[in-house]
Amino acid sequence: MSPTPNPGPNGQPTPEEAKALSDHYLALGKPETFRADLSNYGPTDDGVGRHIGGQLLGSILHTPKTGETFVWDQSRWRLDDVAAGKALVREECVKLVSEEHGSALRWADRHNETADKKVTPEEHTGYKRMRAYLSRGKQEAVCNFVKEDPRHTVPVSIFDTHTHLLVTPGATVDLRTGQVSPPNPAHRMTQRTQVRYDPRR
Repeated sequence: MSPTPNPGPNGQPTPEEAKALSDHYLALGKPETFRADLSNYGPTDDGVGRHIGGQLLGSILHTPKTGETFVWDQSRWRLDDVAAGKALVREECVKLVSEEHGSALRWADRHNETADKKVTPEEHTGYKRMRAYLSRGKQEAVCNFVKEDPRHTVPVSIFDTHTHLLVTPGATVDLRTGQVSPPNPAHRMTQRTQVRYDPRR
């Protein structure tokens, strides 16, 4: 069961609640159940934003107070100064449209078996509506939705709190014990060395 935030006076969860909510959804990974958002909300900015927000769990975090976005680069949360987050959203939009096109093709094939005139996938209402998400305007709307999604919203204070961890390009070293483990997005580390960890040195 997911944590239930208690909105403060501005309608937003407290930093502690936002962190708990983010931790909960990050632990879920990328469950396919988030595709149900499209069934519940249809091909709208809300439905598509909820779906893509689910697909990008563990990939994007946003700090509303500073307006900064961070992307997971497989070793640390990197400040997104090259619009990588938007690129991820665009990729997911294209993937959705491609999947919808496949559904429309199957629909057209079935329809043509009983119809007198040949129909095309473009006549499928769902595909026509979903195709709009190839436009920059629609993708910007989805980006904004993902940034406001509580699954991705965190206070900036949660970053780099594990001062005993040393993050390298390929591993995380616990400076207290010497234990080496794969980089973990749940640690919320943004700092990283330039040199890879080499146990022989």
